[in-house]
Amino acid sequence: MATSNPKLAQLVRDVPIACERADRPDLKQRVAKVAPVDTGALRIVVIGEFRVGKGTLINALLEAEICPTASVIEPHGPIVIRYGDQPEARVVRIDGVGRAARVAPDLIRDGSFPVEVAAAGIGQIEIDMPLPQLRDGLVIVDTPSSSGLSSTRAIADLDLVRDADAVLFVTSAAQPLTRSETSAIETIAALCPSITVVLNKIDFYPSWREIRAIDEETLRSAGLAVRVLPTSARLAATGGADAQVLAESGLAALRLHVQDNIARATQARRLAETLGHYREVLAQIAAPMMGELAASEHPAIIDEQVRRIESEQADVERAR
Repeated sequence: MATSNPKLAQLVRDVPIACERADRPDLKQRVAKVAPVDTGALRIVVIGEFRVGKGTLINALLEAEICPTASVIEPHGPIVIRYGDQPEARVVRIDGVGRAARVAPDLIRDGSFPVEVAAAGIGQIEIDMPLPQLRDGLVIVDTPSSSGLSSTRAIADLDLVRDADAVLFVTSAAQPLTRSETSAIETIAALCPSITVVLNKIDFYPSWREIRAIDEETLRSAGLAVRVLPTSARLAATGGADAQVLAESGLAALRLHVQDNIARATQARRLAETLGHYREVLAQIAAPMMGELAASEHPAIIDEQVRRIESEQADVERAR
């Protein structure tokens, strides 16, 4: 596990040594599987009901026309967008049989799937794009629009939520959050460490501020500490890189929220999980050895690692 954090780097070197000296190859193997925490990997799942501008929002975030929009029939499967040196799209069959069918990314955007691909049933679409926003490990998952969590497709999407670092829940400024939307947000909040409500289409509805206030009160009443960010994906898409348009559309604030708040919180959470994992491994080493080998070098090494982990965990808590 590579890391630029000097204290964590020391742990990465020392914990496997402690496992070797304790003759615990099983724990050393377990430590080797700990996920890296110093990467930019960030998996964001985007969820929303029909015609809330979800596809347009993702396209504006990535500054590329990738996802189908309201004028296009959506595929019956999630679209996973990640970095790739060359533009490429693969359609995975819903039954998982056979190799993924390669198609042009433009066909995904236009909803023009080959007959043989559509007939097999679409389970998932994977798109690789050479975009700078994705280069450091950002992965965007566009889920099929649904009418609440009662639908079969929406229930299946819960597995995507469990694997997500964060969820952007897109709703329209046309009206306050519906009962089904509020229920969906409650369910998502119980499964994912981070959820943000994106109030889209504020350019169409002058009363969006009132809608936002109602939504915030609804979420507070449900016991949810969820941020509501107003946006106009359509305005951002038409404005290109114009800084004033990006600010007015709310997209600049949303990008900053993703880069700073969501990414940093994800990094801190992964670090805390890693340190907790190390501490558990070292505790397993120490337990049978403390009585018998109290004077040997093994417990001294282990005690030092535990103290270092406790110090790291305290630093993480103060940074939150």
